[in-house]
Amino acid sequence: MILLNSIDRKWMKSVTNCFLIRDPKDMIISYSRVHPDLNMHLLGLEEQKEIFEYVQNMTGEVPPIIDSKDVLMNPRRVLSKFCERVGAPFSEEMLSWPRGARDTDGNWGKYWYKKVINSTGFNEYKPKTEEVPERYEELYLECYSLYEKLHKLRIR
Repeated sequence: MILLNSIDRKWMKSVTNCFLIRDPKDMIISYSRVHPDLNMHLLGLEEQKEIFEYVQNMTGEVPPIIDSKDVLMNPRRVLSKFCERVGAPFSEEMLSWPRGARDTDGNWGKYWYKKVINSTGFNEYKPKTEEVPERYEELYLECYSLYEKLHKLRIR
């Protein structure tokens, strides 16, 4: 079941749609700590791919994609290329922010943004040293095939 089928997508023609992706290994390891019953639907990768294809078909262009790992490894480069791609000015102010929660964090902020709330900028990327739990190995392989398709098209 695609999560967003019931939402009218006409509004998507009036905005620049872009996509943030994350390696499923990192995502599954992190997500499984707070939600032990993971499945493809909860991770949303099928929905992301479906929306990506919708936008690509609608515009006739590959929408901008950034990978969270690339952002962490070189935020200035990736964000400046992203801004150029979407027609927005890049600012050094994008590389830092005040510590603390924000009103825009929403209900899930306290669960999902603990590290961000306590940070003032991008932290260095640190590869996960743990492996995907065995019970999620098949899920990981399914997710990786979806991720890989978008990863090849990302801004570098």
